[in-house]
Amino acid sequence: MGTIRHNAIVCTSDFEEIINLVHKKAFEIFEGKVTNVVGGCTNGYSSFLVVPDGSKEDWDTSDEWDNKRDEFIEWINGYIFTDGEFKNEELNIYLDYVELSFGGDYEGANIIRAS
Repeated sequence: MGTIRHNAIVCTSDFEEIINLVHKKAFEIFEGKVTNVVGGCTNGYSSFLVVPDGSKEDWDTSDEWDNKRDEFIEWINGYIFTDGEFKNEELNIYLDYVELSFGGDYEGANIIRAS
């Protein structure tokens, strides 16, 4: 037996080229287990979700997807940011992400990491 804990990543940007680039990378890393990019109601923001893996903690699939989430966030931080600052500030590139953990066999939700 094992316990379930859902982990998901939400990415949001108001820069279409960036959200599409980040979505493409997520699609590759997570083998298509991402939602489409969905536009918000105002200000040009769009978002997508990397879905939880659904595996029990410490099972092979859970460990594999923990590694995929690490790879994805490391890619974002290396490609978009340098020491917490946007690499292309003059382009007004804006991207937020949050990895959260929630539900399953646990109560409440936690932010694992965020931009």
